[in-house]
Amino acid sequence: MKTRLLLPLLALLPLSACDQSAEGNTDAGIVEPGVDGKSDEFNGVEDGGTLRFGETTDGTFTEDFQFFEYTFRARADAELDIEITQAGSSRDLDTTLFLYRNDPDGGAPSRIALDDDDGWGALSRLRDFRLFSEGEYTIVVGTKSATGRGNFRLSLGCASGDCEPEAPQAECNPFFEEALVECFVELGNFDFDFEVPGFELVGECRDWVDESTESICPTEDEPLCVDSEPALTACMNQWESEYVRPATGLSEDNDGGLDALTEAVWDSENCDGGEDAGCSFEGTLYRYDGDAPDAAALLAFARDQTEIGPGAFLNQTLESEASALKSIIDTYGVDDEFQAFLTDAGLDLDEAQISITESFGSFQWNWGDCEGGLVTATFPSAQRVLVVQDMFCAG
Repeated sequence: MKTRLLLPLLALLPLSACDQSAEGNTDAGIVEPGVDGKSDEFNGVEDGGTLRFGETTDGTFTEDFQFFEYTFRARADAELDIEITQAGSSRDLDTTLFLYRNDPDGGAPSRIALDDDDGWGALSRLRDFRLFSEGEYTIVVGTKSATGRGNFRLSLGCASGDCEPEAPQAECNPFFEEALVECFVELGNFDFDFEVPGFELVGECRDWVDESTESICPTEDEPLCVDSEPALTACMNQWESEYVRPATGLSEDNDGGLDALTEAVWDSENCDGGEDAGCSFEGTLYRYDGDAPDAAALLAFARDQTEIGPGAFLNQTLESEASALKSIIDTYGVDDEFQAFLTDAGLDLDEAQISITESFGSFQWNWGDCEGGLVTATFPSAQRVLVVQDMFCAG
């Protein structure tokens, strides 16, 4: 979190020219921005953005009492080399350099170093300066007596060879997950045949998100975007586990009752909507041995079997209420046929563990305005899994 730096009006603060502890001999003529810990925004100092190790940035002093600030993140024990370089800086420019440790709780930043003339000529440099804690820091560049004019070039180097923050914990952040969803939608809208296999789709979207990190991240200095690989890998592991890696050990176990239910749906009054309306309904009953497959694996298995493609990656609900399956049957008005199927198969809807994917959401089909869904219902006592895919279109 950034903290406001306020300029004192025409104030000259006596500060040490090379005092890395902010104490020591004084040197009149160094003007430092005042600090106000009541706000998390900079005021009176021009924000130059984020600076990373190995980078340089340029600025220009055009008026009195002008300062520039740059933030960076570093790990504990990093040794810094911060310099106003001769190359890129105006001749005879007399600079000042301040380093602050930002308060993670939003309080006032603490000045931990300053320099006047330790660089080339009258330019400034903090050489081999060691940090004792990981976090966010701010560099402020000014001029002697705050009256200088000219160009400057600031470089941020790492003298210890390892200054970047520790890699962030691998967790899938919402902005990455949202970007993946948008990618699935984008690819799915290209072709309503949805012929792209799930594993190929995930791979394509991962590449797209990886290449688009800069535009996806909410801020350029977001830690998980500075090093996006751990967070993105966590997202992909999560998505592959939930959407690509299907359950195994399932064998088809239809006995004819489900076929009768499917025919009843197709023959139902609600499916006979004329040329601009219609529906689709498919169901399969599977047997499993041992422990019941988890909901995410079942949805991945169902998507693989039904080949409904990228649309099935959206709006997944795990372990929903059994009423969700019943509501699909209600849509087609085949409640009696559905109950007969459950009874004949020895399935108790009250014990069903439901997981749902909106396979297409709301979309336009040649039948009209449509919605599609994919449901898996697990019946533990019967060791059965029911997979239902439906599409209902109103003309």
